[in-house]
Amino acid sequence: MWLSDQPSPEFRRRFLNRAQTNEAKPVRLSLDKNAAAFVFVTSGDLKADLLTIDLLLKEASEGVPKQSF
Repeated sequence: MWLSDQPSPEFRRRFLNRAQTNEAKPVRLSLDKNAAAFVFVTSGDLKADLLTIDLLLKEASEGVPKQSF
């Protein structure tokens, strides 16, 4: 999945920390090192996986300043 912008270092750290939680581990998330993208492996329930990813992205974005262009 592609993110809209290159994530900040703070977002990357928060995302990776949350990806290690018990709720997110079944999805096996990984954030690409030099791209605004991440990879996941479905647990078999795509709807639940996408809800987990949505929540994780929202939590990782909290408190991260918005970039203006």
